Order: sequence, then C-alpha cells, then structure tokens
Amino acid sequence: MSDWKKLNTLPELELRDLRKFLMADPFLAFTGVMNATSNAELVGYYLDKWTASNSEIFTLTNTSGRLTAVAIIEALAWDTEMLRTPAARIHYANSLSKDVSVERGELLTKLMLCVKNRLVEQKYRLVDARISTRDLFATRYFEHVGFHTVDVLVTLGGDKAKLERILDQHAPYLSVAADGHMDLGNAVTIRPLQAGDEDIMAKLSRDAFGEVAMIQDRFFLEPTLSHDATSTLFETWFRNCVAKHKSGAGSVLVAEFGGVPMGYVAIDASTHPALGGYWIDSLNAVRSESRGKGVYRGLILGTIAHVLHQGGGGLITKTQVSTQRVVNTWLHLGANLYESFCTLHWTS
Repeated sequence: MSDWKKLNTLPELELRDLRKFLMADPFLAFTGVMNATSNAELVGYYLDKWTASNSEIFTLTNTSGRLTAVAIIEALAWDTEMLRTPAARIHYANSLSKDVSVERGELLTKLMLCVKNRLVEQKYRLVDARISTRDLFATRYFEHVGFHTVDVLVTLGGDKAKLERILDQHAPYLSVAADGHMDLGNAVTIRPLQAGDEDIMAKLSRDAFGEVAMIQDRFFLEPTLSHDATSTLFETWFRNCVAKHKSGAGSVLVAEFGGVPMGYVAIDASTHPALGGYWIDSLNAVRSESRGKGVYRGLILGTIAHVLHQGGGGLITKTQVSTQRVVNTWLHLGANLYESFCTLHWTS
C-alpha cells in the first residue's frame, strides 16, 4: 500500500506500471467509440489530462509490488466556484481484476474506504465518478462508502463513414453554404452563432437544464446544491462554449424555426490523436415550445454536415438515458450507441 501522491510526481518506473495497469482496463471511456486494437494512445491521452490537472493518485500493491488497485482524484476549481461547494472528481477507481469474485470485492472495498477517508480529509462536499455499465460489479463498492447513482449516460454518434451515410439517407440535399447556413427545407435553418445570439442562448441554457421532468440533470437532483448556482453554471458553460467558437477551438450552431432562434449545439474539435479527429457535443439545448417541429433533428443533421465540412473524423454526444427524445433522435437517424456509464455522487 502506498500513500496519496501527486500524479505528476510519480517516478518513471511507477508511471510505466500505471500505464500498463490502465491499458488492461477494457472499460475506459471512449474505448468503445474508437474500437482501437490497442488503447495505448487513449491511456496516454488520459494520463496527459490527469497529470496536467494536478490529480492525486492512490495505489494498492500486492506482496510482490504489483499494482492491484488504483484511484485518481482531481479537485475541481471551476465546479467549486460555480456550485459554491468544494467539488472533486474521481477520474478512476478500479482493481486490476475485472471478474466477479470475492477477491476483487475485497480489493475494491479496501480501495474505496481509502478513497472515502481522503474525501473526508480534504473536506470535499460533492464528488462525482463514472463507472461503465459493463462493470456494474464495481458500483456496489462505491455505494458501500456512500455514493449514490444520479444518472446513466449513453454515448451516441458515428465515425466519418457513418455520418456520411446518415446524411445520404436523411438529408442528401443538405450542404454548408459559404456563410455556414444550412436549410432543412421545413422552416428549420441551421447556422453559426451570430451577433445577438449569445444572451438569448445563455438564458435558454440557464432555463432548460432545470426542467427535471425532461432532462434529470445530476446537479439539479442534489438538494444540497442551490438551484440558482446550478442554473448559473449552465449559463457560464454556454458562454465558455461561445469563447471557444470565437477562438476557433469549437463551434456553436443555432437552429432557427420560422426565423426565430430555437436552440443550439456547441461542439468541440478534438486534437489528441487518441480521439481520432472526432468532434464532441459539449452542450446543447432546445426551447420547449419547439419540440415536435424537427428542430433538434435538424440541429443534429446540421452538426453532422458541419463536422464533415470541417474534415472531422466523427461526432459523438453524451446524454442521460432519461432524455428519450434525444436518444430516439440519434438512433432513428442511424447513429451508434457506443457505451454507457453510471454517474455517481458522494455528498457530505
């Protein structure tokens, strides 16, 4: 057993062992998306992110010094500021063995008790974690130390070939004009964000995610979190997406219905080789009064056309399984359902 350390202080030998440990895990997020024969690049991507974020690592080893379980935690400064409560994320917590056994259960019990002690010691009040639904055995050990499930996220989308087939089948006429506009032909137009949109769409972001009957957003389901603070988080999140749009690191596409802005999709362009040039749906929202008019469907088709026009390698979105309209839209268009993860919270 070892003490908590900063990930960026690990000596090369321990880092090498950690890399091998993570590469043996078939449940890492995006593994099902990229369908890579080797996830070395994906593990490198995560280690780069976690090291840069000054994450902490805790490890369990056996008598021969071999890693048997690992936990990695990051304090979340932005979430702490937005939600007005000390927040953190468990990027990873699992054992080397992926089977269902008493031995693995004992390892996970030891690991998660050490994790809980650390959360209490650091005075965190909101901690999130995600576990693949293909590894539900592990969730009971999070629950054992007081975590509770707040949603199940599904990842939907497709690679370049899949996106091209979707457009050919559902909107073969759709093309991106020189000014970025796309006409769906049913009073729905998709276009890039323009002057005057930001405040309108920021308010939509503030209002839409609190509609728990439709979205079941995990923050709004926490009684200890201020509704106003959570609403402000989504408004600020959207404004951060606008900043990426203006810098060229992402795009915000707005849907108009009958000339009135009704919703948006904000997407980020991935640059790490492990992500294969995929664009990622960072945030989206649609006005409730536009439902049933084809606005969200048009937004997805327009986003697909935009990603292909930009030379992207694919597109994915993540959404709660309870958002049936969103899930059905992607599946009816022919998108893949790649993977799903339980989101769990620990609150103090």
